[in-house]
Amino acid sequence: MLRLFNMIAFTVGLLRPGATRGVPRPSVVLGSTVHPLAAWAASRLAKRYRIPFVYEIRDIWPESLVDLGALSARGLPAKLLARLSDTLIKKADRVVSPLPNIGLYLSDRHFPDKLSSYIPNGIDAPSNWEREDHTTPKRGSFTFMYLGSHGYGNGLETLLSAFDKASQQTSTVKASLRLIGDGPRKKKLMDFAKTLSSSESITFEDRIPRSQVMGRAQEADCLVASLANMPVLRYGISPNKFFDYMLAARPIICAAPSGLSPIEEAGAGLTVEPGDESGLCQAMTEMLAAGDEKRIQMGLQGRDYVLKHFTYHDLAARLAGILKSLVVEQ
Repeated sequence: MLRLFNMIAFTVGLLRPGATRGVPRPSVVLGSTVHPLAAWAASRLAKRYRIPFVYEIRDIWPESLVDLGALSARGLPAKLLARLSDTLIKKADRVVSPLPNIGLYLSDRHFPDKLSSYIPNGIDAPSNWEREDHTTPKRGSFTFMYLGSHGYGNGLETLLSAFDKASQQTSTVKASLRLIGDGPRKKKLMDFAKTLSSSESITFEDRIPRSQVMGRAQEADCLVASLANMPVLRYGISPNKFFDYMLAARPIICAAPSGLSPIEEAGAGLTVEPGDESGLCQAMTEMLAAGDEKRIQMGLQGRDYVLKHFTYHDLAARLAGILKSLVVEQ
């Protein structure tokens, strides 16, 4: 309820008379679905100034909330959110999204001819990154690591169960799993981990600042990106952690829809379908059995791919080109 109040307060504040006084007249307005009312407010500002409106779909509303069990698909809130999304798509001069299958979503919403562009998330790479050493750490054990939210959409119960089974199948290497982050399911996940035979090899660590993520990720032998199996994933994924993982130059196991992950495109690791416990277990077993040379190759392929295709500099230039084209068309 507090979040909804904050959304409404932001929208009302943005649209009140005089809120944009002193701000130079824009050439285009971009509204993003960090929350849908913010995007709606942006569409109203675009109409006020009689300029193009770009609708950025970062989160699929209401489908994401329905898949997470937060809303009923037949309930009034979900229907209102769906109608609002359709209205924003209709009003938009262009749709942009970090989801690779955004065209499929627009088609499913009955807007197959709406112009759209895929602009993924990315990384802010230091200028000297390519000169740094990113080889696999040498130690007597093998560390899998997950960094990120411990929420309903992360599929961490599946990850814990898969690690437990992989640990039982491997006797030559002592494997451990580190989960770093916070979220609404962390306490339940910790309780569940205590019931597993590999509980002594599983550790939960506190959330860390973004500035420390890269250093912590490089303490791993293999990074794991986990997602729960949800229908909304058919439109694609673009979590920030994917690009951080790739920049860390570590091999990655990714539970994500086939064909929609940059990790798979880069050959940076192994990909399994979300929610596939046996597939995730097999991937862990294969990663444990792979030699250092193979794992280093995966890590370096991921780093090189993200530096080539997903730096903020290049992505910003792509977005700027789209915005400029709309201004020219006026």
